Amino acid sequence: GGGGGGGGGPKSSMVELRSQLCSQLSSQLISQLSSATARSFPDANTATTTTVSSHRVMISEPGNHLAVNAAAAAAVSLALGLSFPEVCRDVSQYKSLEMRMRVHNIPARGIVCVDDAYNASPVSVMNALQTLQDERTVKRRTVVLLGDMLELGAASQRYHEEILNACLDRGFDLIGLAGPQFSRACGTVSRKRDVTTVVKREDAEQLWEKVKDAMDPGSVVLVKGSRGMRMDSIVKRLTE
Repeated sequence: GGGGGGGGGPKSSMVELRSQLCSQLSSQLISQLSSATARSFPDANTATTTTVSSHRVMISEPGNHLAVNAAAAAAVSLALGLSFPEVCRDVSQYKSLEMRMRVHNIPARGIVCVDDAYNASPVSVMNALQTLQDERTVKRRTVVLLGDMLELGAASQRYHEEILNACLDRGFDLIGLAGPQFSRACGTVSRKRDVTTVVKREDAEQLWEKVKDAMDPGSVVLVKGSRGMRMDSIVKRLTE
């Protein structure tokens, strides 16, 4: 908010203009990326690399979508007056928040867990699936454990079917589903496709009991779902 009189108007306009400028710069910078690639992550120190101009910046978590987000953040920072070296330094120090594409190397099990259990939407799940698919290209065993995406309204059934079909298209070795929405989607999809790699249960605890002995050494395990599905309970079991 602004001060008294007409001060609030110009202040709000300045924020809006600056936001528009940042948005334009973000779009320009993203379009000029020479590469935005998710690297294989054999351990928890892996990273996503983004090439911007002549500077190569590494961030701590995998995913092409995070590389694009980093480019957008860099554009906003430049628009706000930071120097390019400062921006590169700060982006390289990014650490993901808990349950947001946090990579856990688990030597006791010989697996890597990608914890993205904080929340889920169709777009964010597709991004996470693409990150996991990159591991199939380097011959890693891939396991995806998904909880229902909540609050999608009338489109919920369609979105859950699309996500399940995307998992099947990518050929993941094990697809674990928790929740009634994914259960219904699986019933529909199974009429047209082979779903022998799919395991479905009513909630995260039941899913864990079913899949806990299927985490073979060398696996990369993605865990994701809406917060209300408590998929983080599976991550805790994996990492304890």
